[in-house]
Amino acid sequence: PQQIPNVYTDFLLDYAKKNLEFIQNIEQQFTQLVEDTQAARRFIHFYSFAPMKYNKRHVIHELASFYGVKTNASGPEPNRKVIVCASCSISIIPSVTLTQMTLLLYSQTLLLLFKKELTPNSNDSYN
Repeated sequence: PQQIPNVYTDFLLDYAKKNLEFIQNIEQQFTQLVEDTQAARRFIHFYSFAPMKYNKRHVIHELASFYGVKTNASGPEPNRKVIVCASCSISIIPSVTLTQMTLLLYSQTLLLLFKKELTPNSNDSYN
């Protein structure tokens, strides 16, 4: 399978910043599904998420493209859920996950703030 570039949308990055545990759980399910599909050499494998609200389903649908998996919502509200389908010839595990990218951006932000704190202000006088 061809690697998909990891250019996560601002929506996903912002959501991950506020809901990292949820993103980690979704990525674990996607990774397990892709690995199981490739290991079994079966053409497709399915996974059904528990029912959830629209905003979480939207995140799953959007994040799925980075794993090369297809999604479909099923059932009436409030029991609507997402069903994910992985194909051994298309589905992949991204080289950089959304979790990793979020942590990297967070650490870079902290580093910049730390450097700013250590940099003397040009208006300060040292007489």
